[in-house]
Amino acid sequence: MKLPKKLPSAFLRIFFFSGLFCFVSYSNADLASASGLRYGLYDNAQGSPVADLLNQATTSIDMEIYEMDDPTVIAALRGALSRGVTVHIVKEPKPVGAACKVFDSESDDPGSNGDAAACDDQRQLVADVNQAGGKYVPFAKDSLCSSSRCLEHGKVVVVDSSIALVTSGNFNTTNLCDTSYSPKTCNRDYSYLTPDPDIAQSLESVIESDIEGSSYDIGSVIRPGADQKLTIGPNSMDPLVAFIQSAKTSILVENQYLKDPTLNSALIAAANNGVSVQIVLASACSFGRPKASEVKKLTSIFTDFDNAGITTKMFNKNIMIDGLAGYLHAKAIVIDGQRAWMGSVNGSTQALTANREFGVFIEDASDVAALGSVMSDDFSNPREESWQDSLRCAENN
Repeated sequence: MKLPKKLPSAFLRIFFFSGLFCFVSYSNADLASASGLRYGLYDNAQGSPVADLLNQATTSIDMEIYEMDDPTVIAALRGALSRGVTVHIVKEPKPVGAACKVFDSESDDPGSNGDAAACDDQRQLVADVNQAGGKYVPFAKDSLCSSSRCLEHGKVVVVDSSIALVTSGNFNTTNLCDTSYSPKTCNRDYSYLTPDPDIAQSLESVIESDIEGSSYDIGSVIRPGADQKLTIGPNSMDPLVAFIQSAKTSILVENQYLKDPTLNSALIAAANNGVSVQIVLASACSFGRPKASEVKKLTSIFTDFDNAGITTKMFNKNIMIDGLAGYLHAKAIVIDGQRAWMGSVNGSTQALTANREFGVFIEDASDVAALGSVMSDDFSNPREESWQDSLRCAENN
């Protein structure tokens, strides 16, 4: 099922106490009307709200991002600067596999995807933001990471201290399915737009603290109760395990991969307790044939899933997203068809316990149903392959 580009605006506040979720509803119709945006869940293939959100900023933009090469987003940020909007951006300085590293000198790399002009323009945006009185800085790993292996992998935006966007996708042409610049491929990614003040102001506080670059306690800068609405890395593990443990009847998962033993054990325990667990992961051959050691590791993981009654499907390049070759980049969980989580956290130990990551719990019935429908369609797609076929690169060859 395709999601409408802009979904209904009503949604629920979320609280989590001792494994139980409690809900208090409120309307955001007035805020939606004022902003020109509708709040809720988006399927990026049907239109991400990020550019529209940036274009309506009047006072401030606060952003954390792993990668950002989409010209539409970059133009929207420059447009905000021209309106006098204060722009603060924290970015991962060395994204894995990225050709363009915007904080390095021009001679250090060949440019973004071989396009030196595009890379130069991304570097120029850093200068533009800083020269306008804003801040565009690398994530300060030395002081903000407790582990030697740590990335800024989150993807969030807060506009005018009042509207927050949490997304699973980077601000790249493929994540945003921007066919003007990426006409061949489209990622499965989701975004969630909310005016919840607990979420917006807490995310802004984290971003501003990361801008400063000194070590701090995340719990000390977010609003009371916000930790029950958001997951913020490096503290992603416990709330996601608790979320899985809250399932009574069903769990549906999409992720690039699931390799962390603790998270996987929670899924297996749920399945052993009679919960239906269905998983969709990116093909093991998405970036080439896996090494023998990786095949051995994945075989062990998926065999344990099989033994617990978990059904695992693998998303490959022959599955179309909006008519384009698809890639599963999303990270989402739907519990009992009634509650959901979506964010940037992959199923690795590093992502769950070390990286700066962001995620949001979703309770609105229409948003959860729409998300679950897309995920179920992916699971039942006839081009999905078994994990055994995926390890043999049967489709991605």
